[in-house]
Amino acid sequence: MILGLRLRDMPAEGTALSLSDLQLLTLLPVAHSDKQVVFEQLKSTAKINGVPRAILGDHGSDLYGGVTLFCESNPGTISLYDMTHKAATLLKARMNKDARWISFCGQAGQTKVKVPQVALAFLVPPSQRSQARYMNLASLLRWGTAILSVLDRHPETVLRHTTAERLEEKYGWLREYRKDLALWSEFQSLLEESVDEIRRHGYSRSSAFQVALRVQRHVQTIAGRELKDQLLTFIADESASLAPSERLPGSSEVLESSLGKLKSFEGDFDKSGFTSLLPAFGALVGKLTPDTIYDALVSVPGKNVKHWITQHLGQTFLSKRRLALQN
Repeated sequence: MILGLRLRDMPAEGTALSLSDLQLLTLLPVAHSDKQVVFEQLKSTAKINGVPRAILGDHGSDLYGGVTLFCESNPGTISLYDMTHKAATLLKARMNKDARWISFCGQAGQTKVKVPQVALAFLVPPSQRSQARYMNLASLLRWGTAILSVLDRHPETVLRHTTAERLEEKYGWLREYRKDLALWSEFQSLLEESVDEIRRHGYSRSSAFQVALRVQRHVQTIAGRELKDQLLTFIADESASLAPSERLPGSSEVLESSLGKLKSFEGDFDKSGFTSLLPAFGALVGKLTPDTIYDALVSVPGKNVKHWITQHLGQTFLSKRRLALQN
């Protein structure tokens, strides 16, 4: 799936990209993807839509390899690394080496298993996702900080359901992580502010300066300063090849949003793999008006859609199952 927009259609500064800003350029289901496959897809898309100024992605191995090949063939195109994924990578590199963090996650996981059976279930820690874990760190840090506050203050709204002794028994272990939570929260604040700046303003020659201004108030420790410097170096490097007045998208979060919307649209059907609803993805992006919908229905006959489904998706999972078990 390749989504795109014209440079002239970039949203105003301070406004993040939305699905309505984008167009579906290519939708190509494949059984296998590598850099050569992606390169060929980009070439075929460029023949129809023109050679892009930039390609923004998350540096997945097949995508990044294909984009690199395309940029080598088209020197006017630059490859940009999605700020959200880069921030998560920097955070992961730090946290994976932190024995305290690993211990904290382990104890939070044990607490989640034990607490739901008692009256304190409403204070259970959030689930820790195995995928994109470091892109969803904030909820766990907020939980730890909030529970520490409960342990310190013993609010009446909590004590009406339990006792101070019971709180201490289940959550007292958090006290030894007070300083750690403050440091990890500093990291999280630095990343959130940096990502939001790029999300709303994109990459430009002034991006590193603007991010530096925005995150300075969050820097409290030497480790935080080191992380800030890493972020600023990355942003400066990404922006170095832009023209002085140029501004390009820096966050691909809108792509994740589009996939979530597609899964919601497909509902229970997505448990069966790709379905014939996949071509409807094009209706989830762009600015839809009655005229746009009318023109689409008139210009694309149903038989064309059926042909695309047969050509690209073949026999569906459920169809194979029905045929196999029909007797």
